[in-house]
Amino acid sequence: MPQTPPPRERYLDREEVARLLAAAGDPHIRLAILLMVTTAGRIGALLELTWDRVDLDRRVIKLATNDIGPRKGRATVPINDTLMAALQAAHEAALSRYVIEWGGRHVGRSRRASTLR
Repeated sequence: MPQTPPPRERYLDREEVARLLAAAGDPHIRLAILLMVTTAGRIGALLELTWDRVDLDRRVIKLATNDIGPRKGRATVPINDTLMAALQAAHEAALSRYVIEWGGRHVGRSRRASTLR
Protein backbone atom coordinates (compact mmCIF):
# COMPACT_ATOMS: atom_id res chain seq x y z
CA MET A 1 0.00 0.00 0.00
CA PRO A 2 1.31 3.47 -0.76
CA GLN A 3 1.92 5.78 2.16
CA THR A 4 -0.69 8.34 3.03
CA PRO A 5 0.34 11.72 1.63
CA PRO A 6 0.94 14.55 4.12
CA PRO A 7 -2.06 16.80 4.83
CA ARG A 8 -2.47 19.73 2.53
CA GLU A 9 -2.03 23.08 4.21
CA ARG A 10 -3.98 25.77 2.43
CA TYR A 11 -5.14 29.03 3.93
CA LEU A 12 -7.63 31.47 2.48
CA ASP A 13 -6.27 34.94 1.86
CA ARG A 14 -8.28 38.08 2.69
CA GLU A 15 -9.57 38.44 -0.87
CA GLU A 16 -10.84 34.85 -0.93
CA VAL A 17 -12.58 35.32 2.42
CA ALA A 18 -14.19 38.55 1.16
CA ARG A 19 -15.44 36.79 -1.99
CA LEU A 20 -16.76 33.89 0.06
CA LEU A 21 -18.67 36.22 2.40
CA ALA A 22 -20.02 38.23 -0.54
CA ALA A 23 -21.33 35.04 -2.13
CA ALA A 24 -23.24 34.03 1.02
CA GLY A 25 -26.82 34.80 0.12
CA ASP A 26 -28.50 34.34 3.48
CA PRO A 27 -27.50 35.91 6.82
CA HIS A 28 -27.22 32.56 8.62
CA ILE A 29 -24.84 31.25 5.95
CA ARG A 30 -22.73 34.41 6.19
CA LEU A 31 -22.65 34.06 9.99
CA ALA A 32 -21.61 30.40 9.70
CA ILE A 33 -18.78 31.33 7.33
CA LEU A 34 -17.64 34.16 9.60
CA LEU A 35 -17.62 31.83 12.59
CA MET A 36 -15.64 29.19 10.70
CA VAL A 37 -13.07 31.70 9.46
CA THR A 38 -12.60 33.63 12.70
CA THR A 39 -12.75 30.77 15.23
CA ALA A 40 -11.31 27.88 13.18
CA GLY A 41 -14.13 25.85 14.70
CA ARG A 42 -15.52 22.82 12.97
CA ILE A 43 -18.98 23.18 11.47
CA GLY A 44 -20.46 20.62 13.88
CA ALA A 45 -19.30 22.61 16.90
CA LEU A 46 -20.55 25.85 15.37
CA LEU A 47 -23.99 24.45 14.51
CA GLU A 48 -24.31 23.27 18.15
CA LEU A 49 -23.26 26.70 19.48
CA THR A 50 -25.86 28.31 21.74
CA TRP A 51 -26.08 31.90 22.93
CA ASP A 52 -25.32 30.95 26.53
CA ARG A 53 -21.76 30.08 25.44
CA VAL A 54 -21.22 33.39 23.64
CA ASP A 55 -20.02 36.09 26.02
CA LEU A 56 -20.41 39.37 24.13
CA ASP A 57 -19.23 41.40 27.14
CA ARG A 58 -15.92 39.52 27.50
CA ARG A 59 -15.78 38.90 23.71
CA VAL A 60 -15.20 35.15 23.90
CA ILE A 61 -16.95 32.06 22.55
CA LYS A 62 -16.81 28.77 24.43
CA LEU A 63 -17.09 26.03 21.80
CA ALA A 64 -17.21 23.21 24.37
CA THR A 65 -20.69 22.06 25.33
CA ASN A 66 -19.62 21.32 28.91
CA ASP A 67 -16.58 21.26 31.16
CA ILE A 68 -16.54 17.47 31.44
CA GLY A 69 -14.81 15.44 28.77
CA PRO A 70 -11.46 14.64 27.25
CA ARG A 71 -8.42 16.72 28.10
CA LYS A 72 -8.27 18.14 24.61
CA GLY A 73 -11.73 19.49 24.19
CA ARG A 74 -13.12 22.34 22.20
CA ALA A 75 -11.50 25.74 22.51
CA THR A 76 -12.55 29.05 23.97
CA VAL A 77 -11.84 31.65 21.30
CA PRO A 78 -11.81 35.46 21.18
CA ILE A 79 -14.31 37.48 19.15
CA ASN A 80 -12.78 39.99 16.73
CA ASP A 81 -14.49 43.23 15.63
CA THR A 82 -15.97 41.81 12.41
CA LEU A 83 -17.45 38.79 14.18
CA MET A 84 -18.64 40.98 17.06
CA ALA A 85 -20.77 43.11 14.74
CA ALA A 86 -22.27 40.03 13.08
CA LEU A 87 -22.97 38.34 16.44
CA GLN A 88 -24.63 41.43 17.88
CA ALA A 89 -26.94 41.68 14.87
CA ALA A 90 -27.71 37.96 15.03
CA HIS A 91 -28.36 38.11 18.77
CA GLU A 92 -30.87 40.94 18.35
CA ALA A 93 -32.71 38.95 15.66
CA ALA A 94 -32.44 35.56 17.40
CA LEU A 95 -35.59 33.48 17.71
CA SER A 96 -33.98 30.38 19.22
CA ARG A 97 -31.16 29.53 21.59
CA TYR A 98 -28.86 28.57 18.70
CA VAL A 99 -26.45 31.07 17.19
CA ILE A 100 -26.86 29.70 13.66
CA GLU A 101 -30.56 29.37 13.01
CA TRP A 102 -32.93 29.56 10.09
CA GLY A 103 -36.50 30.69 10.60
CA GLY A 104 -36.16 30.35 14.37
CA ARG A 105 -35.10 26.71 14.07
CA HIS A 106 -31.81 24.96 14.80
CA VAL A 107 -29.77 24.16 11.70
CA GLY A 108 -28.80 20.53 12.10
CA ARG A 109 -26.40 19.95 9.24
CA SER A 110 -24.53 21.69 6.45
CA ARG A 111 -24.15 19.39 3.50
CA ARG A 112 -25.05 22.16 1.08
CA ALA A 113 -26.50 25.65 1.32
CA SER A 114 -30.06 24.46 0.74
CA THR A 115 -29.92 22.30 3.89
CA LEU A 116 -28.92 25.32 5.94
CA ARG A 117 -32.44 26.61 5.36
